[in-house]
Amino acid sequence: MKRTLALAALLGALATPALTGTATAAACPDTCVCTKEYAPVVGSDGKVYSNACQARCAGAEPVGPAALRD
Repeated sequence: MKRTLALAALLGALATPALTGTATAAACPDTCVCTKEYAPVVGSDGKVYSNACQARCAGAEPVGPAALRD
């Protein structure tokens, strides 16, 4: 009986952050999902990203296509 009560208390304590949305950032997966399409763009921060989605995920707006070198 005591083991069952202790186990229930432990499971309740572990489930509380998941139910309240207070899980740590390390436990949360990255919410930005992009394809691996290669269509390079220059972001508003001056960096080159593999596609517009990757630029937006990094917090930059795509401003135009990136010039490719031969």
